[in-house]
Amino acid sequence: AWHFKRFRAPTTAPVEANRDANLDIGQTLEVAQWQPDGTARASYRGALWSVRHAGGGAPQPGEQVIVAVQGNVLSVRPAAGA
Repeated sequence: AWHFKRFRAPTTAPVEANRDANLDIGQTLEVAQWQPDGTARASYRGALWSVRHAGGGAPQPGEQVIVAVQGNVLSVRPAAGA
């Protein structure tokens, strides 16, 4: 007798946060100053980008890790060593 086993598709991150689809995920950049609304402008790959704080707590200047890219906005959290 043949048995068919149905495998669940592995869950993957949404494309804007999936490192396999976007090589910017996991890269770092430097944020010099945050605005009160949790946004900033930062240079990354030779261009000025809009940045949104995605970590917990108040954003702090310094090295940030990109966790998602939504259009021309980089979502970041503080780097582990920062």
